[in-house]
Amino acid sequence: RALFNIGYETNNAKWKFDFTTQWYGLSRLPDTQSNPEQYRAEKTSIPYYIMQAQVTKVFSILEWYIGVENITNFKTLFP
Repeated sequence: RALFNIGYETNNAKWKFDFTTQWYGLSRLPDTQSNPEQYRAEKTSIPYYIMQAQVTKVFSILEWYIGVENITNFKTLFP
């Protein structure tokens, strides 16, 4: 596993930007060989990335933010 995060805040601290990515390497998966063939999984997962981003607007008494998770829309290969 690896994690990378970068953040930026404007000089007047009115805007904040954040980007995070996580890398997941090969992992062992539970044994499914006794399941019917269509429900069997591989023995290890494939490596993949998950990425998130967020933008925050700071007001005097509150903060509003918008964010996106799973930017690459990674999905497992199971049926």
